[in-house]
Amino acid sequence: TRERLRDALKKRHAGVAVVVENGRKGNVASIARTAECLGISSLHLVYTPDQVVSTRGFGGMVEEVRSRWLSKLSKSATDWLEVRQHRSIAACAQALREDGYDALVATVPADGAVPLYSDGDDAAWAHRNVALLFGSEAAGLSDEALSLADVKVTVPQTGMTQSLNVAACAAIVLAEVLRKRAGREGDGDESAGLSEGEQRRLEAKLMPSEAALRMHNKATAKAALRRRQPAMHAARAGRVQCCSSGGAEEERAQRRQDDASRRAEMEGTPSSISDEDMRTLREYIGVVTEKEEKLAEMREMLRVWQASIGVQLVSPDDKILPAAWAFVALNALLAVYLAKSLLLDPFARMLTGGSGNSNGWPMV
Repeated sequence: TRERLRDALKKRHAGVAVVVENGRKGNVASIARTAECLGISSLHLVYTPDQVVSTRGFGGMVEEVRSRWLSKLSKSATDWLEVRQHRSIAACAQALREDGYDALVATVPADGAVPLYSDGDDAAWAHRNVALLFGSEAAGLSDEALSLADVKVTVPQTGMTQSLNVAACAAIVLAEVLRKRAGREGDGDESAGLSEGEQRRLEAKLMPSEAALRMHNKATAKAALRRRQPAMHAARAGRVQCCSSGGAEEERAQRRQDDASRRAEMEGTPSSISDEDMRTLREYIGVVTEKEEKLAEMREMLRVWQASIGVQLVSPDDKILPAAWAFVALNALLAVYLAKSLLLDPFARMLTGGSGNSNGWPMV
């Protein structure tokens, strides 16, 4: 409900933003989930054109498509964050400065940086309006991002691998920064939260007045359904009480019918639909969903190839161009030729002892 969003906005932290530069979709989604759960409102994503391959095609997507992917992968966490996307770290830094963030903090796995758990003057950066910068696992933060940073911090590691996932690193850094800020300002101090004006602005942006709140929790959805169908659930509760008197089979049959009605209500399907038609519909939806997922994976692969060969294979509006199909067919023919040349021809020569036609196959 809208009241739940207002309650969440009252508990959010002011003066903390998260920046991810050229992150892969899984890591970005995990960071978004962590940030939203910990009460962060602002998430900035930077995708530079020269890092499309390192992001496995995710950086080459148009913003709208990338946003849909992140909403799905983050369990809708990005729907409740103010997400801004930039094409360069310089543009992102300028936007952050204009919003009042005076400390750009780069997280680096290197000696010479300030240890995250430092106290005193070494931890003064955590009490400013801080933007936390995280890079990709493959390349880390770019040189430009490091040059723009006001502070460089590192998570101390004592293990053998010295390899920390960037999403895990973000969770550790966020938790420690919020702990330091709570220690300075006092836990629950209103000065650490969003102003009323900022809360109203975010509410209007995240949930416009004409929008309906989507429910992402099964228990909440069931409770809402129970409120919409009180008579059905009251009757069902009565049948459960009299079930011990011998109507077990009738109870099970009625329960199946109730479940079918509930599924139909949740999916917007007429409740009079038969069980067989419902199964057919579910199978069709599953096939369509699987096809869409395969096409999305193919688009990502084509974007990686597109960045490598310099030929446009996917249009900006996410359509696969004819050149892409020609490229796929050419690759298939090349694979067949290599298989014949490297596997079948040597095998035929081995069987014939070297005799045969020019292709190595036995003469008939």
